Amino acid sequence: MFPKNLPASLQLMDEEEGTEIIMSLGGLTTVANVLEAERRLQGGGTLRSLMDLYGKLPNDYDITHGAVVGSLELHHRDKRQKKAIEYRNIMVTVVLKHVDGHTTDYTMEVMTGIFVFEVMRNVPPGLHHVYYKQIVDAEGNEWRLDERVMHDVKFVQYHMHHEICAWGSFDHCEKALGNECIDKWARRMLYEMNQFSKCTWIPSMQCSLLIQYTSDVMLNHWFVAALHGVLRGCAVLHGHWIYVEMKVIGNTLQVTCWDGLDHQARQQIWDFAETARQVLVVRTLVVSFNAEFFSQTGMHTCGTVALMHLGHTVGYWEHHLLPDEEMWRAGLLVNNEGCLYARGRLQGDEQVIFELRDLLHRHGVPTEKTEERASLAIKKIGGGPIEAALNSRNVWAALKALGSQPKHNFLFG
Repeated sequence: MFPKNLPASLQLMDEEEGTEIIMSLGGLTTVANVLEAERRLQGGGTLRSLMDLYGKLPNDYDITHGAVVGSLELHHRDKRQKKAIEYRNIMVTVVLKHVDGHTTDYTMEVMTGIFVFEVMRNVPPGLHHVYYKQIVDAEGNEWRLDERVMHDVKFVQYHMHHEICAWGSFDHCEKALGNECIDKWARRMLYEMNQFSKCTWIPSMQCSLLIQYTSDVMLNHWFVAALHGVLRGCAVLHGHWIYVEMKVIGNTLQVTCWDGLDHQARQQIWDFAETARQVLVVRTLVVSFNAEFFSQTGMHTCGTVALMHLGHTVGYWEHHLLPDEEMWRAGLLVNNEGCLYARGRLQGDEQVIFELRDLLHRHGVPTEKTEERASLAIKKIGGGPIEAALNSRNVWAALKALGSQPKHNFLFG
């Protein structure tokens, strides 16, 4: 990060000539300022963009204060005259992969010019929150999500960003709140409190991904919102909804987790917060865990309690009657929607199986085998020792040590 008022040097690299450009910065400097200076220097006829390691930066991005990963590179591309799209019907086919290994073709009739992400969003079962990557057609061409489809095509290969369905199950939806229900009510509360100019709401699906997979960079752009206000979101951890918020004050990143129970995901929150600190290039990290305002009393009310904590942080309950968590959950279930559900903290071996299943999935066990493997571990080793390992500082090492004991001889991974 650059100091606000003192001049600072910025190093740019011209991709064509490999020339390093040193600029002296003081005060607010945006990407648009740099691109305008380059236009005056080089003239018209080219499209310019400023990129860091994670990709293209928006024109209004403040490079004097915002996080920049790696070096900044100035890219040039010759302008091409825009071609008019000939609108006609085309056929797009996607080869669907199923859990048991077999495939089926799903074909849809669309108009030319449709984006690839629009095609993938309409593929059953409609997991439009999932990020797809490495999309390849029958001729071996790789497609980006932001490309337009202009002719008949068959997509024969794709990869989901993560197997999200393993976290939540549709058979929970009778009792649990879904991600779309959480997001809808959270945005409504923020809108009524006039908070959208002061904060950013990250969708629950992406918030859950961001905390679960801290080593993946695909969603790290959300962290930048903490430089311009408060980043707020709800996430599912161990089948349980929590509420988190993040903000940068000076050179300190503050991360707060609100949980109606006992913060079993403490280590994951710490890892998530440390990743954010590194991405945002701040010196100090402060993480706090709060549960003193609303403790969860119902068996399946974790989503309701997460929304109650959001309301507390934005002052929503100062202007509205605080609802009973069970009654509010019952009301929310009327229009409950989503593809990620959390039914609250479970009890006994069922809870251990749920947590162990997620852990096994993160360490490479196929989704369709995680529950079977977790149940077998409980049967062979016992729920008590495995629960103790899950609560240890180094969970995976503790489980491997437990499985390597001669009386158990069980391989987790």
